[in-house]
Amino acid sequence: MKQFKDEVVLLIENSRAYVIPVQAVGIGTTIVIDKPFGPELNLGPCFSLDPCSYRFKMTNKGRRTHLLYWRAEGGTTLQQCNRLPPISNTKGKVSSCGAVFTLQPLRTELMPGQTAEMVLEGSCRTPQVVKEKLLCHAIVGKEGVKNLIMQVDVTCEFIAPALQISTREITFRVEKHPGDVLTLQYKPLSLKNVCSLPLSMVLALEQPFCICTVDQQPLPANAQPMKLRSGEELQLCVRFNPAYEKDLLIQAAEKALKIKFLEHPHEEQVTVRGEVYFPNLQLQTTAVDFGCILNNTKDVRYMEMTNCSPLVVRYHWSFLKDSQVNPVRFMETEPLALGVEEVFDILPLHGELQPGQSQHVAFSFFGHANTVTQVRALCRVEGGPSYEVALRGEASHISYLLDTSEIDCGLQMFNKVTEAAVTLQNSGRLGFAFVVLSPGTGTAASPLPGVPLVMPNTGYVGPGNAKYEKILEKAKEKLDKGSQRDEAIALGDAAAAKPHMDDLGTMWDAQLQMQMEEMLIEEHALEQQKALTSCPPEDTAFHQRVHQRLLKAELPEYILDFGYVAPGDIHTHIVKITNTGHYPASFHADGYVLYNTGFSVCLDRVKLLPYRETKTCEVRFDPQSASLPLGKVDVVLPIEVTRGPTFQVLLRAIVAEPSLCLSRDRLEFSAVQCGQCQEETIQLHNTFQVPCKWSISMNAPVKEVDKHLPRSEHEKLLEEMKCAPCVFEVLPSAGSLAPGEQCHVQVRFSPMEEKCYRGELQIQICQSSQRLQVPVLGRGLESRLEFSPAELELGPLLPQSHGEEGTAVAKTPCEVYSLEFDQQHLAEEQLLQTLKDDNSHNSLLLPPCAPGEKLTVEAQERGIKMKVDVVDPPGKVVKLGNLCIGQTVKKIVTIANNSAAPLAFKLRVTSTVPELQEAGVLCLKPSKELKLKPRGDTCKVEVTFSPKRRIQPFTAEVLLECRGLVRSLFVGSLVSLDQDHLSFGAVVQQSYKCQRVVMRNAGDTGVRFMWDMESFKPDFSISPVKGYISPGMDVPFVVTFRPSKLSQAVQYEGLRCFIQGSEPLRLTLAGSCVGVPDTKETLTFTCNVRERQSQTILLSNPSSEAWTLQPIIEGKYWKGPEFIHLEARQKEKAYQVTYRPLTMSSENKKHQGSIFFPLLDGTGLHYHLERTAEAPRCSGAISRQVPCRNSHTELIPVSNWLHRPQRFLVVIDMLKPENLESSSVLQGCSYIDVPSSAKKDYELTFLSYKEGVFSAKVTFLSETTGEYLFHMVTFKVMASGPIGTVKMSTAVRQRVSSTIKVDNPLPVPVTFDINCEVPDVNVPQHFTVPV
Repeated sequence: MKQFKDEVVLLIENSRAYVIPVQAVGIGTTIVIDKPFGPELNLGPCFSLDPCSYRFKMTNKGRRTHLLYWRAEGGTTLQQCNRLPPISNTKGKVSSCGAVFTLQPLRTELMPGQTAEMVLEGSCRTPQVVKEKLLCHAIVGKEGVKNLIMQVDVTCEFIAPALQISTREITFRVEKHPGDVLTLQYKPLSLKNVCSLPLSMVLALEQPFCICTVDQQPLPANAQPMKLRSGEELQLCVRFNPAYEKDLLIQAAEKALKIKFLEHPHEEQVTVRGEVYFPNLQLQTTAVDFGCILNNTKDVRYMEMTNCSPLVVRYHWSFLKDSQVNPVRFMETEPLALGVEEVFDILPLHGELQPGQSQHVAFSFFGHANTVTQVRALCRVEGGPSYEVALRGEASHISYLLDTSEIDCGLQMFNKVTEAAVTLQNSGRLGFAFVVLSPGTGTAASPLPGVPLVMPNTGYVGPGNAKYEKILEKAKEKLDKGSQRDEAIALGDAAAAKPHMDDLGTMWDAQLQMQMEEMLIEEHALEQQKALTSCPPEDTAFHQRVHQRLLKAELPEYILDFGYVAPGDIHTHIVKITNTGHYPASFHADGYVLYNTGFSVCLDRVKLLPYRETKTCEVRFDPQSASLPLGKVDVVLPIEVTRGPTFQVLLRAIVAEPSLCLSRDRLEFSAVQCGQCQEETIQLHNTFQVPCKWSISMNAPVKEVDKHLPRSEHEKLLEEMKCAPCVFEVLPSAGSLAPGEQCHVQVRFSPMEEKCYRGELQIQICQSSQRLQVPVLGRGLESRLEFSPAELELGPLLPQSHGEEGTAVAKTPCEVYSLEFDQQHLAEEQLLQTLKDDNSHNSLLLPPCAPGEKLTVEAQERGIKMKVDVVDPPGKVVKLGNLCIGQTVKKIVTIANNSAAPLAFKLRVTSTVPELQEAGVLCLKPSKELKLKPRGDTCKVEVTFSPKRRIQPFTAEVLLECRGLVRSLFVGSLVSLDQDHLSFGAVVQQSYKCQRVVMRNAGDTGVRFMWDMESFKPDFSISPVKGYISPGMDVPFVVTFRPSKLSQAVQYEGLRCFIQGSEPLRLTLAGSCVGVPDTKETLTFTCNVRERQSQTILLSNPSSEAWTLQPIIEGKYWKGPEFIHLEARQKEKAYQVTYRPLTMSSENKKHQGSIFFPLLDGTGLHYHLERTAEAPRCSGAISRQVPCRNSHTELIPVSNWLHRPQRFLVVIDMLKPENLESSSVLQGCSYIDVPSSAKKDYELTFLSYKEGVFSAKVTFLSETTGEYLFHMVTFKVMASGPIGTVKMSTAVRQRVSSTIKVDNPLPVPVTFDINCEVPDVNVPQHFTVPV
């Protein structure tokens, strides 16, 4: 506000002047805005993540300069919040950044009459109504004070796309009855735009579903994106094809109809599920094995069959036809003609089952003598699939062997007990029970010397190695559990380094065998421990025998198979021996058993091999050193462990001689003209299991030379024989064949003169005594010239006459020419001299020419491969980037001709995208024909991209055309991600959430990729980290968000994926971490200390994917399974939590704990655990009857429940009587030390001189922790009977006396009352025994 004063002088002609005072007060500012701006400005609705703007002009209408400053209320300038607030799923909250609006320019100087353009922009990442007050201060003229000249309340409603969907789940249900035809199913779907802005959306749905119009027609390709105005509704149909699977099994398909918006990354989903029901059965098993039964007996097995479909099922059983072809295999007897129906039977053969109904099917097996039968039964369902069940059974007789029929113990001491072992072996296929008829009169605990005793005298012997089957199954289960736990803990390491599949199998077999050995030794040790506890402790001989048996645990053999070995070969194997125990081990191999067997082992005596250390040794097999015959060789090598079991290694090999089979045993050539040749083929086949090296030589019949010829002629004939050309040639003459391999050998016959040739192919096989011979026969013909007539007579002629002609016909199979008159043969000879020979005999093979034909020679020239390469950019990829409509980008590509010949070619672009086919959008320069010189000549090609409309990411290929040849040169894009931004929303702390992103290679070359893993830490991870992507291939990645701390906004921008030969791809990840939800439920436990109590928590999986959860348990005494697996849409699966307290809880301080289940959707379940541990129960009640005056020692077991040693104070409280008199003693040590997690017996001694009942409570108290356990002990003291007999003898009416000595064991004088029932014996009534 400012007051203005002035005077107006009014001049009047011919009068006086008047002065008029003028006074005014100025309010407001002289800055004028051309659009409505204040005091309130509502920008209306706008999509979040999409900036909105408002443009206006400010004009200075005053006469002074204004310096304007804009800021938000609260002192925040409008440019301090230059970054957008992070994405959050929490609606209704205002962003942490004070200003969401920006105004440019923030500082403006306006001269009088000057105008400035202003831009107000607002943005927000969360849907909310944003209201902010903007203040404008001005310094007017030369004033140094800022004055508030304007304030505006700016309001903008940021919204997310809102779509009203008629249903969130569409379910199709089709029941296919017999005779019905499956047809397409349709269900309506309506989409309505309920937001205040128009929407553009793209719908995607996978097979067997399809999106259709309301007329049930598939959407055309150009129908998307679909645009909906505010309030507009779109009617669609969803189609389901129930015949998408060709089998007749019950099918259920579930897909998500994804609705994406072009204006916003928000995505809607509609679950579409299709169910097709056929008449189906659920069989309890697909194989019924009757095992082996006794000959001529019958066995019946039952299988449950359930109708798992909502339809009535009609079924019929039969045997497959191909099962009746030789279905029965006989053992040891002559075959009999049996049909399948005579061996197997099924009841009922046909029937009908209502939905949900079950029925037992009986399979019968008739065991004909010594048969092994296997057939397939087929259950045909009317209108449904057919089910196969494999039936197998054997029948045999009982067969057994004794390793000896006589036991000779030799000379033994009469008071000693000796042992001998007899092995009863089941040599048949059927287990049996046995009973020893005369086992003896002694017992195993106390055998009698000299009296035979057989132990065990009864038992059962299974077939073969059946005793190992149960232990093998247990070992597999234990190993599977351990491997699953290890895989879950170290999943990342397993994905980073994958071993070879063969190595995995070997590792598994070795671990399985070691697990079996551990379980067998444990089982054997427990058996010996039972025998040891059943024997009195003073029997030392029995103890020694038990300890010796402990070292004789029977373990399965290891097998080292050398396979097939030729007699002259030497095979070696490296064997690794690992100490799997927890103590150092010493062992040695008994090499003497390998003498003269061909096997040898290089293993010295090993002493104290540490835990998990490995010793390697070499096992060699040389059959020739032991002169082994052909056949199988088996030797058992024992490896004895000091003070441990003996391991048996079965060494096995098969000595086999190499051999060959020939396709022909005789080669006979037809008649061949001299100068020509003929070829025949013979096949060599190695049908054995060892490699075979062979060679072929030709043996010709030796012509004898007369010894009586002169020496010069004799030597001349020998030299001619040596230089005689070979008419039979073998190609190849040597080679090697692997087992089962074949090869062809060409034998060529080239006769030199007219005669019959004989030869013999000698085939030598390395390391084999087999010699193969193939006779070879051939006949040579010489060319003969026959004239007809033989004589040509011409009549007499006059001189200078024209002469007379005669005709003579020459007959010959070859061409004849005159050296003097024929010039053609000279040119042919010159041409033949330029050609090279094709074999070692300097001879040239050409097809024969008929007489009169010209010599035909094929002219050959070397073709040059066209090599046109892209020099720049590397990888043959041109990245054109992201452009706005109307922008233009140009890229230069350098092309080189690396061929050895000049090239002329054209370039053109090919693409299936319609927008790229428009003129001027994507073009190449120059477009005319290019010419490049050979060997490195280059040229530059300009690629221009100028989009005229919106184009989806594309790949365009540049083709090179040269003389009709078309090839790919380079492409316009290569590797990309299907999305560059992932929003995980809110994830509970300690939980995690996974999303998928797909990498696509649209180029024509494969590349390697690698993610920058350090930039993902600590809240994100991705898998796989690196790899190779082939052309046209998609690689899915799993991105896991596992937040490390609470945060409303966790955002990682520009995470790089390095691409070989290209720019990195970038990915932005965002989410938030919220605290653990409130306790869903409190579980209360109450039990005695050191006892267990369990409760069940029901978990559900509402998603369409299986979950494997890893609960987090906090609390000292609570435990549960480490993992729990939930199938898709599984409801109420039980998880058991067990409480086992080791200490008692007080009333004021209960045991507290919690269990948290991190769910894979980013949420979690939190349970509070509370427990009261009461005083321990009695550990045991002991009651004994003890005679008077006899001392009794009672062993009370004391358990240590901790993993550390404990010392217990022993407190004995008498209950009955309350005070123990001096005539009774109950005592033991004051303390007892018990090792960690072990048991120890406490010796309690009791002695009483009085009859009665004595009860006491024996408490073992840990003075350190205050925990205790107690036992109740009751001793009932009985009369001990007479101590001795006093014999008295005398004559009648004579007196005799006898003295009885009575000891006083007590520390006080004792008075005894004496009573005698015999009247003739007088005793004193009382007497006292001093101390």
